[in-house]
Amino acid sequence: MIKQILADLAQTKHFSVDNRYSHFLQTALSTALYATINDWLTDQDRLPLTEERQFICNYLQDGIDGLTERQHPDSHSSVVR
Repeated sequence: MIKQILADLAQTKHFSVDNRYSHFLQTALSTALYATINDWLTDQDRLPLTEERQFICNYLQDGIDGLTERQHPDSHSSVVR
């Protein structure tokens, strides 16, 4: 899923992501999302599902926004490292 999000983002925002960084993001985000969902499932005093979902969406969107922000606005061929 994360690999597809990066591919779609790179295509729509016109930049590429270095394969090593892409692999790092896939590993880090997968681990973080798994841990977050697992914690939510096992927490007796968990947040409502709608709030947890919104927090996860915000986290992913903030990462996408940061990745996009680092790109040069006039460059269509920059590589994120």
